Parts: sequence; structure tokens; C-alpha cells
Amino acid sequence: MDILLTWNCRHIANAAIVGRLRRLVEGQGHELPEIYTPEELLGE
Repeated sequence: MDILLTWNCRHIANAAIVGRLRRLVEGQGHELPEIYTPEELLGE
């Protein structure tokens, strides 16, 4: 999966949390997909 599309800005698409998620996932040898809200993906 390359992109995760979510409305959940409180938990999933939260910039403060994404950094921690990225470190955790990459520490396990995986790659975190890019996380976008619908507005970000459409460029609005």
C-alpha cells in the first residue's frame, strides 16, 4: 500500500503522531504509507 486515505485527523493524519508511527514502523523493517486526508489528496 502506497497511500492511506483517512478522515481521522485526530489520530491517524495527525502530524505529531505520524512521526512516531514512521519511526516505529521503520524500526520493524517496514515502510509507512503516505497518509493523506481527502482534501490533501485532491489539492484543496
